[in-house]
Amino acid sequence: MKFSFRLTAFFVTAIGLFFSAPVRTQTGPHPTHTGYYYPVTDVNDWIDRGYHRIGGSSTKVQQGPSNTGYAGHFMSPDPVVNDYHTGQAGWYDYSPDVYHNGYDVMAPYGTYVYAAADGYIDQVSLNGWDVSGSTVNIALVIRSTSPTAGSFKAVYGHIEKSTCMYCGSGQLNTQVYKGQYLGSVGTYGGAEHLHFGIWVGSGSPTTGLGRTAIANWPSRMGWVDPIQFIESTCPPGDTSKCSDPDMPLSFYDMKQGLIAKFDKALVPYPNDLRWWWDDVAGNSIHYRSWFFKTVNGVTTWYEAEAAVDKTNKLIRWWGYYDVNGNWSGWKQVVVYP
Repeated sequence: MKFSFRLTAFFVTAIGLFFSAPVRTQTGPHPTHTGYYYPVTDVNDWIDRGYHRIGGSSTKVQQGPSNTGYAGHFMSPDPVVNDYHTGQAGWYDYSPDVYHNGYDVMAPYGTYVYAAADGYIDQVSLNGWDVSGSTVNIALVIRSTSPTAGSFKAVYGHIEKSTCMYCGSGQLNTQVYKGQYLGSVGTYGGAEHLHFGIWVGSGSPTTGLGRTAIANWPSRMGWVDPIQFIESTCPPGDTSKCSDPDMPLSFYDMKQGLIAKFDKALVPYPNDLRWWWDDVAGNSIHYRSWFFKTVNGVTTWYEAEAAVDKTNKLIRWWGYYDVNGNWSGWKQVVVYP
């Protein structure tokens, strides 16, 4: 159905013939390639390396009575099925009867939290966001509308109430802008993190803001993978980077597959996502991008490719050429309903 070809079969190691590895010092909010902002800055390279450490840091304290499952990841069908881009099981270990609605982004106490998109303050949730001995935390809910995804609400949980910019009387419906400071991460019994969730719909969630009953499966009750959402849809009021909606989705597949599943030291080369070719016979569109890593001053490059079925966007593939020019073969992206 698909095949891969290259105009030039070479890989560049330890040279800057065509690219030079960018050097960036992160300060303030950091945008996604689609124009949203990540809710926290890239502490320990979470952003450039695909957010694969979300909920998976060695400092993360497992919640619940046992070590089955893996707290902090977006819901998967069952505890033994790993999330496609994290490699960790998606069953929330807080309770055997619930799934986790979003991601727990490991972040030290006091880490600034930023709005992912333009929107309006919809709700301030006061209960269930702290543990014994922690600060008094809240969750902010901001409603927005994406040109490609429609109405949605973003949940920012475990913000320390005393730092919250929009918790005062009369703050509901206040307009906020992407990259705007919302508050800071509060303490959480040694497992400090930001809970980040996305619910798609025009009404309000009928589940809790942080967890969903397993009995609802396979329905996710409107909750979507929040990182995939901000890396593959258009932000409110901005379609400049989404003229081809399959392109950011393909980059997401390449980034999460190559980095999270193959080599966590890799970094995507900025602004290098491109349309590759139209496989008419295979009924798919192909994209490619470059990734690199630098170890002891030596930079190694990898080329990744992705393909999207023209008639069913749930059918997608990705693959890569390693440093020796060997093709990995196509790997179908695991897409849960």
